[in-house]
Amino acid sequence: MTFLLADETVIEKHCKDFRSRLAKFVRPGGIGGKKIVSAEDLPTLVLGICQMLDEHFLVQKHPVPVKAFLNLGTEGTMACFQPGLWQVSLNDVLALSKEDVPQVYAPVIFNSIYHEYRHAEQFCLMIRYVWALHPAWLHYQDLLYNRERNAFVPPSVQVKDSAVRAAWADWQMAVKSMSDDALAAMIRQYLTTVGGAQVALRAVRALATQPLSLAAGCADPIVKHAATWFQSRFRTWAEEYGGRARLFDPGRMFDADETTAANIAMGDSSVKEAVVDAELKEWNARKPTAYPHWPISASTQEGQTVIDMMRQRKPFDINAMRALFDYLRVRREATMAMASHVYRWYTTVPLEQDTHDLEKKVTKSLRLKEGHVDSVARSAGVLQQNFLPKPVDWTVQS
Repeated sequence: MTFLLADETVIEKHCKDFRSRLAKFVRPGGIGGKKIVSAEDLPTLVLGICQMLDEHFLVQKHPVPVKAFLNLGTEGTMACFQPGLWQVSLNDVLALSKEDVPQVYAPVIFNSIYHEYRHAEQFCLMIRYVWALHPAWLHYQDLLYNRERNAFVPPSVQVKDSAVRAAWADWQMAVKSMSDDALAAMIRQYLTTVGGAQVALRAVRALATQPLSLAAGCADPIVKHAATWFQSRFRTWAEEYGGRARLFDPGRMFDADETTAANIAMGDSSVKEAVVDAELKEWNARKPTAYPHWPISASTQEGQTVIDMMRQRKPFDINAMRALFDYLRVRREATMAMASHVYRWYTTVPLEQDTHDLEKKVTKSLRLKEGHVDSVARSAGVLQQNFLPKPVDWTVQS
């Protein structure tokens, strides 16, 4: 399996298994006789998807993440992987919803969970990549490679099989005997982000004897992917140039690691989006009779115009309403452009690019329609309805 969960053969297998599981829960009952999954059966289906992917982890000898239903907000998140807990968290509306789910929405839920399990798999590979940096493994690896050169060197410097076996045994003993304190120190050194996020100690220990290395029989593309993800997630440009060979190579450079920087930008964008959404909905709720209580941004000419009118204590008349409408229209457009830009950046970070490419493969395999993705999120209550609505032009309203 070249890329494990991202391998197209593996994706096809899991999509086929999902369709079989889904068929057991589908029944008529929707509007117009459309097929549904009942609210009562939905949690069982969701946990069944997790169980299917857990079995994949067991086959790969990767630590299985624990599961928990948690409040993941209303920004469209169905599930998320938390490496510090080694946990796949599922949005609790999938367990608490009283509404039946149309059958066509179930594959979207599967796709989201599959995405998060791929993140867990990415972390497994990054941890294994770090274990391949252990001095005892590097010593064994060097002997292994040098033994292949025995035919080209004098007998006095040839590597004996007994030396290779001894190095193997030393490596096994070294990693298996590491204390929790030693593992914690290793995690702090290699597997902690600039923001302080770490991976779970139990996962690191579980993968100790599975170094991701060509000498261990791992395919070169897997090793290279894990190295790229590791540089993006756990190293800053100051340490390793963000995974780039030279400091002045093209590309962005961050004080934080690449993934953290994108996550921070996403968080900042979400805050601004929520503020602007609240402003728009307050403006649209009823015809205004006074200037708004919320602060006006001076970052645009439209905003500066409103600020000037307020400072000059101009009456709140049709001119003021027109100025505020223009301000909110431009503010909404700028916010949507910012959100789109940040999201594009986020999805080009190596770990996210990998999982979003995977989602496209799953979408193709399940023949999903793009419109279903937001629809299921809204119907499940994990995505806000009518987010960032267009402002009402009260100057033309009766």
